[in-house]
Amino acid sequence: MHLKKILIADCYQDTYKKNLEELLSIKGFSVDYMQDDYSKLEISAIEYVVVPNLTNNTLTKVALGIIEDQVTALLSDAFFCGKQVTVLEEGIQYRKYKAIASSPYLELFKNYEAQMVQFGASIVKEEDLVAVLEGVPTCSCVMDKKVITEMDINKVYEKGHGEITMSKESIISPLASDYVRTHGIRIKRI
Repeated sequence: MHLKKILIADCYQDTYKKNLEELLSIKGFSVDYMQDDYSKLEISAIEYVVVPNLTNNTLTKVALGIIEDQVTALLSDAFFCGKQVTVLEEGIQYRKYKAIASSPYLELFKNYEAQMVQFGASIVKEEDLVAVLEGVPTCSCVMDKKVITEMDINKVYEKGHGEITMSKESIISPLASDYVRTHGIRIKRI
């Protein structure tokens, strides 16, 4: 049986990540952690990159294409090589300040996050990680409304879904269509 190889883009193996490693191993994934010397890692051997913690600093650098440390180098290589990059929603630092941050500053980081999604990253809740890696769609990214508004798309996007499945008969409002285009959201019609 071929194990799907996952690299966790974090050098620290604390209890939280050990639990994640055990869960992924049970589901048939081979889990490795980023080592101190990233240059020794063979990116072609990795199928998935999981980012459990995304600091504001790393988010900014990745969105702007700045390669300055091990994590930004890994993510840059992963995007260039077409690897599936999955960021855990709970580990995105700026989101912890949503309720108190000034709107323009918060919007800046939302745009950086949208840029990562356009590069190909998926943002998921930890509870949905295994399903996403196995290619099973989560129910929150399926819309069955007749008219899809910008607010509808934004709610789904804020939950970390870069792909939305909807009926062929659904109508996407012009503002929602603009939102989909600017945030790199994929629409799948069924």
